[in-house]
Amino acid sequence: MYSQNPPTAPALQTMPSTLDMVVEGNPMAHCGNNDISGRVELSISIKDIPNMDVMSKSDPMVVVYLKSGFQNGIVEIGRTECIKDTLTCSFSESIVTDFYFEAEQNLLFYVYDVDDFKHQANLKKQDLVGIAGPIGLAQIMMAELSTQTLPIRCKGACKKTCSLTVVAEQLAECFMSASFYVSCKGLPKRDLFSSDPFFVISKSSESTVGGGWVNCYTSDVVKKTVKPKFKMAEISLLKLCNGDMSRPLKITFYDWERSGKHDYMCEVVTSAAELSQSYGTETTLTLKNPTKKSADKRNKARGTMTVHNWTVKDAPTFASLLHKGLKMHLSVAVDFTASNGNVSQPGTLHYIDPHTGTNQYIAAIRSLAAVLAPYDPEGRFTALGFGAVLPTGQTSHCFCMAPGDGSVFGPQGIEAAYRTTLANVRLSGPTIFSQLIHQVSQRAIARGPGHYDVMLLLTDGIVTDVQHTIKAVIESSNTPLSIIICGVGQRDWEAMNVLDADDVVLTQNGVDARRDIVQFVPFLDFCPNPAALAVETLAELPGQVEEWAAIVTDGGGRFI
Repeated sequence: MYSQNPPTAPALQTMPSTLDMVVEGNPMAHCGNNDISGRVELSISIKDIPNMDVMSKSDPMVVVYLKSGFQNGIVEIGRTECIKDTLTCSFSESIVTDFYFEAEQNLLFYVYDVDDFKHQANLKKQDLVGIAGPIGLAQIMMAELSTQTLPIRCKGACKKTCSLTVVAEQLAECFMSASFYVSCKGLPKRDLFSSDPFFVISKSSESTVGGGWVNCYTSDVVKKTVKPKFKMAEISLLKLCNGDMSRPLKITFYDWERSGKHDYMCEVVTSAAELSQSYGTETTLTLKNPTKKSADKRNKARGTMTVHNWTVKDAPTFASLLHKGLKMHLSVAVDFTASNGNVSQPGTLHYIDPHTGTNQYIAAIRSLAAVLAPYDPEGRFTALGFGAVLPTGQTSHCFCMAPGDGSVFGPQGIEAAYRTTLANVRLSGPTIFSQLIHQVSQRAIARGPGHYDVMLLLTDGIVTDVQHTIKAVIESSNTPLSIIICGVGQRDWEAMNVLDADDVVLTQNGVDARRDIVQFVPFLDFCPNPAALAVETLAELPGQVEEWAAIVTDGGGRFI
């Protein structure tokens, strides 16, 4: 990162003040342990910028900043080279950045005319030509050919319309996964006569506050041995090392304990490149215990590790599927059942505060729909409701909140449809999810290959048809559908956690869900931080799409 702040551009009054402040650090630090969805290379060109020099043409350079939902300021993520004496050019120096599906990532492009080549890194010594953006990284990736052309808002008068074009392309390393298995000899004995070893792979990461290590794989446990042979592991290079084969990895061995307080044994710091080389040269890695106080004990061998059958193969990621043409279809379903309380009574979930003009449902729509919106190039949502008595007098457990097929544009369209519906229906019940899930999953099937549906379901969680809902979710696990449940209010979320099924496979009458398609997050746990709510709620979706793609292609079908 560069420490020089760009000068404020007083002529660009349309820029939010927070975007004129550069801060230090990683803009995605608060994504915590969530996996990146891809690594993206940005190629930049400019056209017809104004000439800032007298005796020659301008010497342009572009500096790229990122603003995430987690920081008030912007962080520089890279800059192009300077090209001398030109007003139109394509830069060869590209910018590489991580892509997080679940977070807003807005890019700003500052175009400079370099005047002081000796101090080129110091932006205060250069002329600011203008600024392009902000634009969401997801918006670029979802555009045709992953290309967007933006107007440059010039600092001074512009005789011509000048523009900046940016092309986003996922790095090739992100399409691959590694498979291998590990065996060890001479591990420490942590039990009376032996150990129950397992290992955890962690990658070095700037995404955690203060840096450190992020767990990316946990092995099986091999009981009662100090020379274990572990099961085959398969992990994407994106998850393992962010596509960077030289990124440091730490493999830590533990002795498993039923209490969950596992005993540390030993570790080795390595990399994906070294693991591959170790297999190719049939060499072993030495395990040590760096926690010991004396150098002799820290350097003492605590066992050896051997890598077997290391192979790398194609494994398309969520970002690559988008690049290949995957079409996302988005719907939002709102709970209008009577358990939400009287809409005219303050403190109930559908009551709209006259001072703020909002309620918990509106707040959730604004936060989550804004993150989902870029993944439909048209910004289209299907606005659905359930559990209300309609103006016709009929109680419906799945109805459109907008005319026709319920299509609206953007989060604003959903909010407008919600407000209109709330004013024209009567809350009723019971709370039935199964009809809604069935209808959306059938629509997803009908679209055919290359399409994937996401339903955001906003509810107070008082579901009455639990068994029918479980059945509908299990059946829908065989369709291109993901369900994101956002719970509003303060309720017992036991039924929602059952549907989420993070720890155990969802099953009913001996039939298992083919994959986990439900993610649940209680709104009140995250409502003070909308960006954190979006991360927690949407983090599982890329993996669910990738899993469905693998199921389809492994079965001989066509995903896209």
